[in-house]
Amino acid sequence: MLVEANCIYWGGALMRLVYDFMENFKNNLPPASAASCPSIPDLRFVHCGVAVPSSNKEGPIYLLEERIDDKFVKYILNNSLSPVPHLTGRDLKIALFLCFSQHVQYLDTQENLFLSDFQGGGPLLTDPQVITASKYSTKFAAGNISSVLESFKQLHKCNYYCQWFGLTPYGDSTDVRETVPRSVESDMDLGTQSTST
Repeated sequence: MLVEANCIYWGGALMRLVYDFMENFKNNLPPASAASCPSIPDLRFVHCGVAVPSSNKEGPIYLLEERIDDKFVKYILNNSLSPVPHLTGRDLKIALFLCFSQHVQYLDTQENLFLSDFQGGGPLLTDPQVITASKYSTKFAAGNISSVLESFKQLHKCNYYCQWFGLTPYGDSTDVRETVPRSVESDMDLGTQSTST
């Protein structure tokens, strides 16, 4: 339970890093350019805590998580850097944003780690895997597949978010699913962050 809680804690911190990166990037643009920013899904990890019953010190330990009421969706598997194949519409857009988030995390941690195994419902994410360089592989859950991190530059497919935010291009970005056309951009897709600076 402590390992899973630790992954959720790191998940929150690493997603905050992504939103901070985007805000700093937009703040350094002229207002007209910043206004063309794609709509950004407003996502966060569930609040959680570990509960240990005081009356039974050898009994079970519980991980308590905020309830997810929306439809549960698996966006990206822990052994992949691409959206799961069946996603469409809003769910695909969120998955592409999460692929972009992996790219930001990979760069901002000097290529040492990023989140994967993205899943959740509505604006809430839960139960991520922290994917690390092999020297940190014992620090997180068993789903930490270091070979995915080591292959990031070959396997990651940059998408519209990566391009708009000026990230170093990696991989082959010709898959049409990886592009978010402007016609799909809509603040009606899941809660979105304001694009104003």
